[in-house]
Amino acid sequence: MQLGSKTITVNGNKMMMDVAPMIKNGSTFIPVRYLAEGIGAEVKYDNATKTTWIMAGDDKLAFWIGKDTMQLNGMNKKVGATVFIKNGRTEVPLRFITELLGWNVAWGKIKQRLL
Repeated sequence: MQLGSKTITVNGNKMMMDVAPMIKNGSTFIPVRYLAEGIGAEVKYDNATKTTWIMAGDDKLAFWIGKDTMQLNGMNKKVGATVFIKNGRTEVPLRFITELLGWNVAWGKIKQRLL
């Protein structure tokens, strides 16, 4: 994944996003739908509560727009930055979501890529 690029590869599957990853206040944000769907999770958005729900196997995650906390299987966790919407997509800090999934994230400074 590269900043400004709408192409992402998750588990070897290349996808096009309609919103590119971006840096805001020193954190890289990504539309969570693409990561979630890339691992086979179901994503739903509740406009009344401004909540994005992700169901992956036995896990249920909730991200609240405008908050820096989320919920994993009923337990609150700090996200590290405020979740927001850009172009209709829920944006979450990449490092938080990948560490939650047990993935490693590295920044390739020369090509501005997230590996």
